[in-house]
Amino acid sequence: MNVAQLIEKIAGRQKERQQQKVQSYRDLVKHIAGGKEPDPASVEATLEAAGKSLDDLQKAVRLYEQRMTWKAQVAMQPSLEKERDRLHREIAAADKALDDAETHHSEVTGPLHGELAQIKDGLSDASTARSRLFDTCDDESLWQQLRELNREGQRLVLENQGLQSRLAYLQSRSEQQAAKVDEESNEVTKASRQQVVKDLLKEADEVCRTMKSNSVQCQELAKRSERIEQQMREW
Repeated sequence: MNVAQLIEKIAGRQKERQQQKVQSYRDLVKHIAGGKEPDPASVEATLEAAGKSLDDLQKAVRLYEQRMTWKAQVAMQPSLEKERDRLHREIAAADKALDDAETHHSEVTGPLHGELAQIKDGLSDASTARSRLFDTCDDESLWQQLRELNREGQRLVLENQGLQSRLAYLQSRSEQQAAKVDEESNEVTKASRQQVVKDLLKEADEVCRTMKSNSVQCQELAKRSERIEQQMREW
């Protein structure tokens, strides 16, 4: 064996030993990052052989852990892309279904809105014609009956307004007298106040009955007025 071959062989062995040191250091980093606790003596020996410090080891472990996280994220990419494509397809299908539904809705409701507009116009014309038939009635006797019914209805409304005020007064007055009855010590005066309360409540009941009767009469007058107005439109 010549000198050149010997040197080459020695250099190869040195390179191999250096690679073994580097690999041992890498294995140490993986073990620590994986949660394993190596023997302190072997750690010191590996660091010394690789020419690394404890600070270098800590940084290498953190970097390895971060790289594992990145690798896991990269590994998820194909499944995430597949899921993304599936969701895109489902959304596109839903969008198409919505577009089809909106198109169908427009096709169905478009003519209906047109018909509805015509009906509204017809109802408006009918309402106008109804008013004109009433306004142009030339039967004075019907107009006279209607005016009399309206006057009577207005009278009853005004009467009920006055009765409502009277009822409020009677109720307030009876409450005041009832309160004084409880405070009264004189039996004669107390009996007198009790009679006053009784009379006030009796009148209040009469007012309520009158108001109810007036309301019933107003409803009847309204029905009679409507019948006359119908006669005027049919005249």
